[in-house]
Amino acid sequence: MNDAQIPQSEHLFLLVGANPLPNYVAAKLLLRPGGHVYLVHTDETAAVADRLIAVLRVTTDQVTKIEVKEAECDSILNQVAEYATDKQGVGLNYTGGTKTMAVHAYRAVEKHCPGAVFSYLDAQTLSLLVETSNSQVRKISVASALQVSLSQMLALHGYSLPSVRQTPNQPEVCQALATIHSDPTAVSQWRRWLEQQSLSALPDPAQCPLLRDVVEALRRLGNTPGEIARALNTEWGNLDQCRKWFLGDWLEEYTLWACIEAKSKDPNLFGDLGIDLKPQNAEGRSFQFDVALTRGYQLFALSC
Repeated sequence: MNDAQIPQSEHLFLLVGANPLPNYVAAKLLLRPGGHVYLVHTDETAAVADRLIAVLRVTTDQVTKIEVKEAECDSILNQVAEYATDKQGVGLNYTGGTKTMAVHAYRAVEKHCPGAVFSYLDAQTLSLLVETSNSQVRKISVASALQVSLSQMLALHGYSLPSVRQTPNQPEVCQALATIHSDPTAVSQWRRWLEQQSLSALPDPAQCPLLRDVVEALRRLGNTPGEIARALNTEWGNLDQCRKWFLGDWLEEYTLWACIEAKSKDPNLFGDLGIDLKPQNAEGRSFQFDVALTRGYQLFALSC
């Protein structure tokens, strides 16, 4: 991707809607270094604009918030015109905001800024659509033009991420368990062992030869059940917790390992990744991602 293909503006107008991600991408791609960004927002999206400013890390003299009335055409037209008039190097990206905001912001810039660059970020093709001076549209692929981290992605939506674990726990055990689960007979033997009242000992490979690989992988973690459990971040004495890991939690670790393996073959496959993510916002609301990764400015959440 050649950055020279992307027309950057000294004065960039963005329309702020409920989703700040398109605005972030547009600002990073379209704003000339040292340029000024104008965030056209309503009362309802003022907080979204503030989060956008924080994640963009622009200084106060590089950004202007323009509040408009969403349902009042004259408010949008006049406010945008006031800030756009007599400026050179103007750009308007109308991906965000409402249809009313897009129409009347476009009218204002078109009228007062001859030569302005109009653009739209197309989510379906991951392309930047740029209107040229002769009203034709130029399509620029930007799928890999910008890498957004998990922390940045969540911060745009008002969530913080205290920590990100990026290393799988005991991948050799997880690989052995994945092999077991490709064989119905092996799965049956594994489940019968897990259903015992007490997990005082590992399965006997002599009686369950299909479990030999996973038993050997577990034995490499320690000489006692307690040592093995600590290596798995569980407690052997807590049967419910231990069974939970063996029944399903291992799959999250295996998924993370598989993602890392895929990236080792193609470093550009994706950017950031993490496991067992628990973002939280200022109101205390939280949720969980089993495994998540970013590819360019896209977020992929994997549920296990």
